[in-house]
Amino acid sequence: MINQYAKLQQMLFSYNNNALIIGNRKATAQSLVPQMALAWSQLDNELQSSILKKNYSHSVRVAENFESLRSIIVGMRLSKAVQFEIAKQTKNRK
Repeated sequence: MINQYAKLQQMLFSYNNNALIIGNRKATAQSLVPQMALAWSQLDNELQSSILKKNYSHSVRVAENFESLRSIIVGMRLSKAVQFEIAKQTKNRK
């Protein structure tokens, strides 16, 4: 399984150094939104799973990553865009 949070960290490092290219163009903050949404969803699922399994030491580490991600999203003023992307990626249940 791909660690979406680690992938986002790599993208952020490149973005902060003006070296992130997506689709033959220099990336904007908005281009990071889909990866942020994937990382958010994965960390959320991982946190819930580790709590249900009573693996509290792991859940603390995941919660720290989750808070770091939240801080990055808020700092870049992308909260609404990420929430919209998460909703878009969520499969509807009928």
